[in-house]
Amino acid sequence: MTRDVDGWRANRYIGEIRHQGRTLGVKPCLDVETIMSSISTILNVQVLPRTAARSTDTTSAVTQLLAALWRASVLTAGQHALPRAGEKVSSHGLAVRGRLDIAATARRRATGHRELVSARVVRTYDNAPARAVVLADRYFDQRLVGANWRGARLDEQLAALRTATGTRPQIPTLHEIRTARYSPITIKWRRAAELSWRILNRDPLGGAADSESTHGILIDVAELWELFVLHCVGLATDQVVRHGTTTRTAGHLARSAVDPHRTMGRLYPDVVVGEDPITAVIDAKYKRLWR
Repeated sequence: MTRDVDGWRANRYIGEIRHQGRTLGVKPCLDVETIMSSISTILNVQVLPRTAARSTDTTSAVTQLLAALWRASVLTAGQHALPRAGEKVSSHGLAVRGRLDIAATARRRATGHRELVSARVVRTYDNAPARAVVLADRYFDQRLVGANWRGARLDEQLAALRTATGTRPQIPTLHEIRTARYSPITIKWRRAAELSWRILNRDPLGGAADSESTHGILIDVAELWELFVLHCVGLATDQVVRHGTTTRTAGHLARSAVDPHRTMGRLYPDVVVGEDPITAVIDAKYKRLWR
């Protein structure tokens, strides 16, 4: 953060910081409604409007923004399937259910038992990624009371996950989320589950503001603005639009017009329009132009 004649500034960040019972709200250079509108456009979701009674409440806006980002991540993950995982279940008896576990059966016979031990894989939604998502949904539901912020599709998906995980799911560890078995269809649930885990464990909007620790959440608006510009360019042209800062192209991109073999540095613009030839290069800036 910096300080000038107009007061303290957080430059490209918005959010809140809490310490010993006090909350520092970090507001954007643009008004909050403009930021909410931009996020709604980027994510193709509607960020809830603030009530008149809380028109200056930065916490309310940050809560809605974080919920919108989380919602978009979960909806992207669940485009094709829910996070179903295989769980190995063992059975004892005179009949084989699944595949015979020869080693376990031999050990059981050695102790005088006559039962066979078999194993089968049961597909279930009760797994680490699902529990993280369900608990993160509960986290937001407690802070957005009375608001229909999920939408019909997310409501349907979470209803199935809640049924599988039960009323008191335990918070999984990050290791459990990362080592869970994902198929090519469900691999996107890993990112949604990791985001859910970070929300639950860091509790960016929690009520522990009277503790000695300092905590909170800051969101990089410059990156969100860049995505908004990218989205608008995609709507404005039929040409190929690329996010230049995510390119994996090696080598120099800028070359001399006089000597094509002469390179002029590594240029990675925010947005590149067209392929052969490139028709536009756009750089998104989120900053104050004066004062």
